[in-house]
Amino acid sequence: MKIPQKTNAVTANSAIPSAADPDKRNADQKRRRRMVSQVIPVDEFDLVIFGGTGDLARRKILPGLFRRFIAGQMTGASRIIGAARSDIDSAT
Repeated sequence: MKIPQKTNAVTANSAIPSAADPDKRNADQKRRRRMVSQVIPVDEFDLVIFGGTGDLARRKILPGLFRRFIAGQMTGASRIIGAARSDIDSAT
C-alpha cells in the first residue's frame, strides 16, 4: 500500500532568493537594510553595576555603555554607579 505524501504550496527553497531572480534578491537586500539597529533615546536613569572594578565591567559593560552615550542614546543626566569590594586600580 502506497502512503500519499503531503505537499505544501511553499517549498523549502522558495524562501531563498535565487541568483536567477534579481528582483527577489534586491527586495531581500532592501529588507535587510531596514532591519539595521536604530538608536532610540531613553529617559534619564540610574544604573548600579555590582562588581564595577571587575574584568567584565572593564572589558564589556563600560565600553558598551560609552558607545551608547556617544551614539546619543543616553542623556548626560543619566548616572552609572559602580559598586565593588575593592578599589579601582588606575595602573591598568
